[in-house]
Amino acid sequence: MARRSLVSPRLGVWAAAGAAGTAGTAGNLRSPGAGVKTCYHAGVDVTPTGDGGRPAPGDGAAGDLPDLEALLREEARRILRRELPGLEEAVPLAPLCAYGVGGPAEFLFRARTTGELVHAVLTARELGLPVTVLGRCTNVLIADEGLPGLTVLVRSEGRSLDADNVLRVEAGAELPGLVADLARQGLAGLEFAGNIPGSVGGDVVGNAGAYGQAVSDVLVEVHLLEEGKEHVVTPDRLAFGYRTSLLKDHPHIVVLSAAFALRPGDPGALREQLARDAERRRRRHPLEYASCGSYFKNPSRDLPAARLIEEAGLKGLRVGRARVSEKHANFLVAEPGATAADILALAEEVKRRVREHSGHELVEEVRRLGFAATPPAPAAGPRT
Repeated sequence: MARRSLVSPRLGVWAAAGAAGTAGTAGNLRSPGAGVKTCYHAGVDVTPTGDGGRPAPGDGAAGDLPDLEALLREEARRILRRELPGLEEAVPLAPLCAYGVGGPAEFLFRARTTGELVHAVLTARELGLPVTVLGRCTNVLIADEGLPGLTVLVRSEGRSLDADNVLRVEAGAELPGLVADLARQGLAGLEFAGNIPGSVGGDVVGNAGAYGQAVSDVLVEVHLLEEGKEHVVTPDRLAFGYRTSLLKDHPHIVVLSAAFALRPGDPGALREQLARDAERRRRRHPLEYASCGSYFKNPSRDLPAARLIEEAGLKGLRVGRARVSEKHANFLVAEPGATAADILALAEEVKRRVREHSGHELVEEVRRLGFAATPPAPAAGPRT
């Protein structure tokens, strides 16, 4: 069934009337930009004029219009509040993220069902707002300025198991808790991921893995929202590779749920494997500091990024309150007081020095959100 128009006819009339001489907001409600389009379902493009987008003297009828920027901002806020009960504004994202850094979400909505997730994404897109869909925020670095538009936290956790041991689970389910439950039930197949923080949706997008296995190895199908329509695809359509997929390069495609092929296993043996893996992580990883785990992808299975960073002499390298861990060189840890800018600058410095030392170009596994296209020039401090 077609979705109804969300924006009032009156607002569409104002926007259309002002098209010759007014500027609206573009995506970010907080800061309208020159030369960008207004996309609040009014069906028009507007171009800025003399005074930051307000009608210039002598513009005739356009000068009699209300302040379009303010109208659009308030209309979008009103519609979001109506359509998304529980909507929050100016919500700090740092407490929600593994790195413990990042600025506020302009608007934040916690989607607890797949239906709520679909409705939130489509509503934001109809309003022309940027929309960012996040899971458990364990593999993202969010800019200190925060995220404009609508941020949707996926908290849908429903699941079902069929007679063939195919598990269908919604995108917001936490993977470690899910795998622990499966082990207790004697269901094997995902135990390699039992200590990987994150949600099912995020781990599908990034093809999370450990110990030579990855999520795509047991994936049967993925339920997606793309271009306003839901459909189900098989893994061969998603170009899975080492810590990547087609979905990672197309964030407008949203994972709604996934299905995994499981097999019977011994509950005791599965629980023991999870415990061994957890102990290995405690020994090898600097879990006492905030981080997103391994920051860079390994160039190959036989060439870990940590080795390249260590061989370049970068353990302990510091930028601000961000530091290359002495315990595991591929962990860029955030000390108390760190900023996202510190972590980003440290990552760029590590990439530069590894390139100079060995010729290898490190590629981030962690996803950056809200940053300008050009990273800041790093100012590396002394090693500790």
